[in-house]
Amino acid sequence: MTDDERIERLRRELVGTNAEVNGPFEIWAFETHLTDEHLNRIAEWADLVFLMAAECAITDEGLNAICQFRRLESLDIGKTHITSNGIATADLPLTLSTLGLHDLALTDIAAMRLERLTSLRMLNCNDCRLTLHAFQALAELPRLRAFEALGCPIPDELARSISRRRPNVLLRLDSGVWTNGDAKGSKDD
Repeated sequence: MTDDERIERLRRELVGTNAEVNGPFEIWAFETHLTDEHLNRIAEWADLVFLMAAECAITDEGLNAICQFRRLESLDIGKTHITSNGIATADLPLTLSTLGLHDLALTDIAAMRLERLTSLRMLNCNDCRLTLHAFQALAELPRLRAFEALGCPIPDELARSISRRRPNVLLRLDSGVWTNGDAKGSKDD
């Protein structure tokens, strides 16, 4: 299938959703009517690289379809109906370098599942109710460069320690943006 044919087929499969097909392997479906049914229909052939599906009505069933995109590099499924159990049991593609999970409550078990994603460079866990244990584990992902965890009560000493040990990782927390042991934008600035 050519790129043009692939784009046209994606558009046909997503008609009525208001999702945008930005390329042969890219879908932008932020706040659209994308559903599990749409994802199931394209899962076998689309092999997406980019999917923005935040604030859609997708569930764990849709996540299972997304996991069939084995070349997926960028995924945002924040503020969907995906559960922590869905994340904990998902076979997320190891190719992911950017992952948005904002507004999804994540258990430690789900966070442990994310530890497999060693290619992650950017992780958004804003308002995911991460425990300190989960936060610490995810902050140690080997290629991580940016980790957002707004709404998670991370003590300054922990943020300072991690940001000193991992000076190339930017931590965006309620207390500020931490790099190399210091916070910018904190209440003390």
